[in-house]
Amino acid sequence: MKYFEYRRYKFKLKLYKVIAIAAGGGLLYLYLKLLQMGYTSEQVIKLIYVFCFLVIVVLLGIKLGSRAIRRHKYLNSPLAAVDHMSGEEFEKYLKAHFERLGYKVKNVGGKGDFGADLVCKKNNETTIIQAKRYKKPVGIEAVQQISAARAYYKADKLMVVTNSYYTKAAKELAKSNNVELWDRNSINKLFIIRDGKKEVDNDAVLSKENAC
Repeated sequence: MKYFEYRRYKFKLKLYKVIAIAAGGGLLYLYLKLLQMGYTSEQVIKLIYVFCFLVIVVLLGIKLGSRAIRRHKYLNSPLAAVDHMSGEEFEKYLKAHFERLGYKVKNVGGKGDFGADLVCKKNNETTIIQAKRYKKPVGIEAVQQISAARAYYKADKLMVVTNSYYTKAAKELAKSNNVELWDRNSINKLFIIRDGKKEVDNDAVLSKENAC
């Protein structure tokens, strides 16, 4: 786990602890207050159950709503925004777009990812993807990583996707290892929305990309 990811994880853990303690204290205060108002213990417990249920429903709605908002943001992000994404955000960006293309996508990136960031399944076929949000051309390391991951994930297809381009060596190694390379132009053709709609038929472009 990277240093900043570890710090963020610890911060979230502390935040959850504070929220849990605050929630427990609030429920205890509510329990005692309702008892003082003349409610029986059984009535108070029922009211607390109802209150907790409503809170869970609201939090679930907020979570689903925020997820939908993030998905909409990724599906409508221009290349300029992609260029400023972190590596983790770029993986989520690709996940949203491949899901739109009909794939079931699992994000397996991070420490111990065995060379793949996304595992995509469609029509009983498994495609693994190495995501590279780079400013410079992507070298052979990405091709080596995804090639090494083939056996572990039992993959049918291998891909490297970047917002940048590839070195000549990376292209040659990808060709010999049957690895598909999607670069900035591929993203522009497949993912970028202009004037509220796609400029091209995604399935048609996808077929062309796979044929290359």
